[in-house]
Amino acid sequence: MASRAVLSWIDDHAAPLTELSREVWRLAEPSLAEYQSAAALAEFLERRGFSVERGVAGLPTAFVADYDSGRSGPVIGFLGEYDALPELSQAVEAVRRPVKDSGYGHGCGHNLLGVGAMAAALALKAAMEAGLIDGRVIFYGCPAEETLTGKVFMARERIFDAADVAITWHPGAFNTVTTSRHSAMNSFKVNFYGVSAHAAGSPEMGRSALDGVELMSVGVNYLREHITSHARIHSVVTSGGIQPNVVPSYSQVWYYVRTPRRDQLEEVYSRVLDQAKGAALMAGVDYDVEFLGGCYDTLLNEPLIDAAQKCMERIGGPVFSDEEKSFAAALSSTHPPGQRENAIERAGIDLPHGVHLHEGVLPDRGRRGIAYGSTDVGDVSWCVPTVSIETACWPIGNAGHSWQNTASSGSTIGLKGMLHAAKAMALIGVECSVDQNLVRRAKEEFDRQTASGGYRCPLPADMAPPLPKSV
Repeated sequence: MASRAVLSWIDDHAAPLTELSREVWRLAEPSLAEYQSAAALAEFLERRGFSVERGVAGLPTAFVADYDSGRSGPVIGFLGEYDALPELSQAVEAVRRPVKDSGYGHGCGHNLLGVGAMAAALALKAAMEAGLIDGRVIFYGCPAEETLTGKVFMARERIFDAADVAITWHPGAFNTVTTSRHSAMNSFKVNFYGVSAHAAGSPEMGRSALDGVELMSVGVNYLREHITSHARIHSVVTSGGIQPNVVPSYSQVWYYVRTPRRDQLEEVYSRVLDQAKGAALMAGVDYDVEFLGGCYDTLLNEPLIDAAQKCMERIGGPVFSDEEKSFAAALSSTHPPGQRENAIERAGIDLPHGVHLHEGVLPDRGRRGIAYGSTDVGDVSWCVPTVSIETACWPIGNAGHSWQNTASSGSTIGLKGMLHAAKAMALIGVECSVDQNLVRRAKEEFDRQTASGGYRCPLPADMAPPLPKSV
């Protein structure tokens, strides 16, 4: 039976899979510079019979690994990531101790994400080789999710179109199917150009570029009242001048604008750009806009959500050891008061006091909310029917992008959650392979959702990937 075979394959290969995840955790490479991490995953797949194409979509650390059984059947895609975050280097300890000062760390658990999705693809291949299921399996090595870049460039080249369905996951604090829709987003910088002068002796001869940044901030803050309440606009000033007695001739601000749907985003983004134009006029300076990237909101596919829920309930949640529970409790002790309780309340469950790791599976209560964060998985979901799950890899209440997540992602807690995710995703792949009606219904749902307008990549056609300068 295919289901039993994929679960057994993951159990039998747990040791090399966890070692590979530990290696990616140790490497902790930045977005678009995940050279060793991408190579480690690609070589692991290649040694086990996948054909691998590297450097796809002009991204040196993107790759596509393909296995075709030679027998007609659906094409099942799995999405993997492996980039790390700055300032989140951390030892596997319950006190803040960076492995490398100001270094990168897997505070989003992508060392788990990439290897877990890869394990599901390998397990499905093993079932195909045994003649238990037919079709083709593709693993997409996707760089730079943390900068919402990799999958967007890959989607622009229509790389995901080969799959009939796409399956992915993300480490989390609960075992659940993802039923909230992530937001669409644009990332851009606004550069203001003024005239320098002595700020005390001859201020009338200067035009402050920093005034442009500050006036734009005021305008955006007034704008918030008159756009959808679900929009999110946040910024950082990346350059504000050198010293107070020199009128700044250059200043820059970096914005993210998010809305629940891509069509909403275009309107809000246009109005934010108007604030830049107005600010430049008021400050008497010039300006330009540097578009860095954008991504789509995620489409939820109900037939795939239903199938994923049944697969997760079939295997249940991971069971953690007393040692793992003690480590989770120690990490939780570093949280602000009430953080665990707030997370449990949002999840809609009741857990006894002192429980810090989720070992059950959240039911699907039919709620379809908004996840205010963004992911470039959204672009994939507009190219092919897509489903995502989460498994418990961190203590309940851990903040996203935190040193506590880095510690847990490098521990046996994260590794156990990763293998559990691999099993659930492999089972979803089996269901798609044996139930042709499931794939058909998923495609019908996808066609219905995209009938009014399909995917149009938010990146300009001539925009090149923002590769590190060392490339």
